This record gives sequence, structure tokens and C-alpha cells, in this order.
Amino acid sequence: MTWPQPSDYHEAIQAPGICFRDPELRSGRPTLERNGLPKVIAGNFASVYQIATSNSRFAVRCFLTYFEDQERRYEAISTELERLRLPFMVGFKFEHSGILVRGKWYPILRMDWVEGAGLSHYVESNLNNPQRLLQLARGFVECVELLEQNGLSHGDLQHGNILVQNNGSIRLIDYDGMYVPALKGWGSHELGHASYQHPGRDPHQSFGPHGDRFSAWVLALSIIALCLEPTLWFDLKAGGDRLLFAQRDLASPSTSPAFARLEASPFASVRSSAEQLRGLLAIPEDGAPAVTSALVKGIELPDRPLNNEVGAQAPGRAELGDIGAGASWVRDHLEPAPGVRFEGPFRAPRLMLGLGVGTVVAILAASVVGVLAAAFAGLVALVIITAAAVGLALNLRNRPEWQARRRQKRQLRDADRRVKDVRSGIDAATRKHAQEQVAELAELKMLADRVGAAGIRRDASIARVTNDSQRELNQLRTNLADTDRRQREALAAALERLRMAYFEQSLRGYSIHAASVTGIGEALKMRLAGAGLMTAADLKGVRTRQVGYGNRSYAKEIAEIKIGSAWRHIEGVGPAKARALEEWRRTAERSDPRAPKQLPQAQYDSITAPTEAHRRELSRRSADTEQRMQQQFAAIHQTFASEQRGVEADIARTKATFAPKFRALDGEVLLRRRELQAAEWTKGGADRELKRFRAVTIAGYLAAVLGLAG
Repeated sequence: MTWPQPSDYHEAIQAPGICFRDPELRSGRPTLERNGLPKVIAGNFASVYQIATSNSRFAVRCFLTYFEDQERRYEAISTELERLRLPFMVGFKFEHSGILVRGKWYPILRMDWVEGAGLSHYVESNLNNPQRLLQLARGFVECVELLEQNGLSHGDLQHGNILVQNNGSIRLIDYDGMYVPALKGWGSHELGHASYQHPGRDPHQSFGPHGDRFSAWVLALSIIALCLEPTLWFDLKAGGDRLLFAQRDLASPSTSPAFARLEASPFASVRSSAEQLRGLLAIPEDGAPAVTSALVKGIELPDRPLNNEVGAQAPGRAELGDIGAGASWVRDHLEPAPGVRFEGPFRAPRLMLGLGVGTVVAILAASVVGVLAAAFAGLVALVIITAAAVGLALNLRNRPEWQARRRQKRQLRDADRRVKDVRSGIDAATRKHAQEQVAELAELKMLADRVGAAGIRRDASIARVTNDSQRELNQLRTNLADTDRRQREALAAALERLRMAYFEQSLRGYSIHAASVTGIGEALKMRLAGAGLMTAADLKGVRTRQVGYGNRSYAKEIAEIKIGSAWRHIEGVGPAKARALEEWRRTAERSDPRAPKQLPQAQYDSITAPTEAHRRELSRRSADTEQRMQQQFAAIHQTFASEQRGVEADIARTKATFAPKFRALDGEVLLRRRELQAAEWTKGGADRELKRFRAVTIAGYLAAVLGLAG
């Protein structure tokens, strides 16, 4: 059985009064794009349109694939959801013959339209509101618990199938892969979104009440991680077809940038989330435990996000200020190393200090008693003090404690320089990644614009062909209707002539003198006979008209009778008596069973043969027009499909061109992040080691020389 393409639904949906069987949908109108065409949400399995009626709005799912058990599945799902009435589910109705496409009826799913933001958009919009994200995580876990408690599973839990309403409540949509107890043992046609499913998932084996467990873990852990560390959204370039984890992350956690980033988080709960998910990937899918409210209990949100500007942060740039802190917490639990102090012997510095001080005191005393001039004594004292200071400085410089402190400071400077260099490398790689991403998106947008332009051309061509063909078909239908009308008129006129000829003879037997006509007495009968109305056959018709009366300006209605070929007014026969005479003739006609009721076959054929030939010609031209219209449609679709295939090939080439660059840059960032962790560790160790030399200062040295150090 051939199945409609998205473009087929797109054409049909433009005329809801024709394409829908449901009276409510027939009265509605599709929501339109700016170009005036119906707005569609396209998926792998259905095209979804919003139909607005006077009282409500509906989401109409037009299926792109067909399964024999489709209707029975939806009946079972509908029955179970109607029984349970779960607050986060959406009402729907499966209509087996719901939409008319190219002359055939196909099924649709009519769902109540739900206003809300997609999960990804809601999360991104609330990165600065971790309390709201935590509320979202709790609401999601509650939904998952209720599903499993009632023996249900959604079958494709992912960001695209979760809507968040203004009050924060969750609604689940798209029930193609849903499991209810009545479907036990049926298996599933739904594979689920790869970024949320276990790499070893078997859609038939996992089709049961526990089928949502792994995807629920992925979603819940992602939201919890973003509550605590919203910069993960930008570090991992989240959004698009995932929240935090992509298919490649789940397939190979050991080489995953997402797992590496979460496991380096300064928040224990974030690191724990990554460890939990890594553990679930190490076991079969059916071994995953249920997600319960215990997962979101006891989570303490930070006083502020790691980056207060997270809401304004440019997407694609990773803020790396806290990378590496995942290991630094270990040092907070290490025993502090003993401090370093100046150790003896201090004989030489003490001797220099004693000689210097003693000599200065002696010189100053001599200047006081007048032995030496004051100016000369001051100069000599200054020279001695300088010599002593230089000696002490040289001694300090050569002290092993001082040299060790200098070496430690150099190590800290080198480690700090290394951290800055690695950070610069990460920033450069991240900027390069963002630039390449912008370049790729620009190329993809250009290609998408090409598809959009081709689609507009296709729709315009279809509209033109449809209008031209409909105009021609309408003209042919008008001609056909005129032909039928003329044929009916010709047949009616011929039959009327035949009956008139018959009655011209048969009504001769109905004499006016023997007739019983209301209001017509013997005197009036004589007057009528004198005027030529001897039998009912002589009465050819009756009419009334207005004539002037007397010299007054008003009219009088008189009756005239057609006798033979002349219209005559018979004195005494007014409109009522004229109508009575006409009814007398009609009664005579009706009472004659031998009056012809149809034309002889030969006469009928002589009238209908020319029109039948014309009718066949018009029907042939109509069929040719229909066939030509379908051929033009096929040619238009073929042209569009060819353009679309060309663009898809260009898209694949573009992605193939950029993919190695992204892999290389992602690998470089991952490698440098690991280098940064090592550099941060080294810097932290150097800083901690340098703190041991707090007492190794000039003041500490002098205190040790003077014996004042404790």
C-alpha cells in the first residue's frame, strides 16, 4: 500500500473543508507560515499540523509510515489513558479514515493542542534559575514514577517529546511507541532517540513497563547536573538534538568529552551523576533500576551559579575557570607540611653584625667627645653600616633556606605560566571550534534556504497547475451541464409535442355541453361553443391580464382563452371560471391511461445520439486534463526531489568536511583540559610548598641572627 509523502499532506491540508472527515476539523483552519502555507512540524514518523476551530485547537498527526496493528495499538493506549487520566498525558482520538489525500482516505491522530515550551528551550531559558530546574527535575521524576507504577512506559522519552507549561508542569506527547498492559508481547516499532537510549537497546525486548528507565536516568541526571553547574550547557554545547549527552557519549564513555567534563566538576553531585550513568552503561539495559524521588532529595543548590553571567554567556565558549578543581579538593584533606625556618649556625652574620654595631658605637662616641669630627664620624659609620648590610645580604643569599624559597617561587611562576598557556590553548581551540561551527551553520543555512526556495517553487508550480487544470475542468463541467440541460429540454419538448398531438385527437370526445365545470352553466356553454370551444381539444390555454376600465384610472383583471390559435375574451368567463375550464382539460388528460409518457425509442435515440457523442468527448477531455494534471504534479515532485537529493548530498558533504575538524578540536580541548588538570595540580602543590617558607624572609633572617625567632 502506497503511503502519502509530507508534500501530499501539505497539499491536502490547505483545504480542511474537503480533506477532513471529522466535522470539527472540517470547520477549522491550519496555522500558517509567513508565506501563507500551512505550518508543519515534521518528524520521522508523522507530519503534525495545528488546526484551529472556533472553540479549540488540535494537533493533527498525519502518519508517514503504516503498520497493520496501528489502529489496535492506539485503541489500547487510548482506553488505558482514558481509564487512568494521568495529568501529564494529552487526550487524543485515532481516526481510521481521517484525511483525504489524492482520492484516498488515510488515518490521522487528533490530539488536544498543548501550549508549552520544549524541554531544551525551557532548560536553556532557566539556566539562571536553578530552583526552577530542580522543580523541573522533581516533576519529571514524579511523571516517570507514576508511569511505572501504572505499568506503562512512554517508549521514547527525550527532549522533543516533553513540553513544559508556564506553571512548570510537564506534558508528554507522541505516543507511537507507548506500552500499556494490553500490548504485552507485541513488541515495538519505535527505536527511540539515540541520545537517550542504551547502546544495547532491543526495542522488542525492552517493550514493557520498565522500558523508560535508562532514558529517564539520562534526562534526570542531565537536569540535576545543570541545576548545580549551569555552565555545563555551554561547555558541552548542549541543546540541538540532546541535553548534555550525545549518542557518541553513551556509545563510548571512556572517550567522551561530556563524561570527562562532568567527572571534573567541583560539585560532588555532578561527579556522582556521571559515575551513575557510566555504571548504567556497563550493564544490560534491563538491569537499570527505577528512577525514584530519592534521586532528587537532599540536593543543595549553590548560593550562586559558578558564573553569574551564565545567562548572557556566548554559546560555544567554555568557561574553564574551575576546570581542574575536581582534583584540588584532595589537598584540603592532606596534613599540612612543616614550615621551614632559618637554622644555625649564625656565627659569621652575628660577628659581622656585632663588629659593625660596635664600631659604629665607638665612632659615634669619639665624635661626641671631640676626638673625631662629626661629619667624618657619620661618613665612616655609614660605610661600616653599609658593609655590614652587604655582608648580611650575601650571607642571606647563600643560606639554603633562602635559595630553596627562591626555587619554590620559580616553580610556582612556571606552574602559573603553564596554567595560563594551557588555558589560552583551550580558549583558542574553543574559539576555533565556535568559528568552524558558525561557518558550518552558515553553509547549512544556505543549503536549507535552497531547499526552502525549492519548496516554494514547487508549491507555486502545484498551485499554478491546480488553478489552470481546475479552470479547464470547470469549463468542461459547465459545457457538460449545458449539454445535459439542452438534451433534457429537447426530450421534454418532443414529448410535449407528442402528447399534444395525441390529446388533439383524444380530447375531441370531451364535449363542452356534456362537461361539468364549476361556474359554467348552459348559457355560458352555448357562448363558449359559439366562440369555437366545442371540446376539450379546442382549449389551448388560459391567461389573465390587466385592462383599463371605464374613464377612471384603474385596471381590471380579465381572463382570455386560447381557442385554436387566437386568444379571446368570452363575456362572463372571469379568471376563476377560466381556471376551472383549464382544470377540466387537465382532468381529461390525466384520466386517459393511453396518453404517451415517454418518447419512442427511435425518436429518443435521434435526440440523444448527438449529445451522447458530445458528452463522451467532454468526458474524454476531462480525463485527459486530470491525467495531464497528475503528470505535471509528478514532474514537479520529481524536480523538487532531485533538487532535494542534491541539497542533501551537499549537506552530507558539508558535515563530512567539518566533522574531522570538530573531532580534532574536541580532542585537542579534551587533551588540554587534562593537561590543565595536571597543571592546576602542579600549581596547587607549588603554592602549598611555598607556604612552608612563610618564615623565610629578611625579618625572619634578622630575628634568627639576633636569636629572637621562636
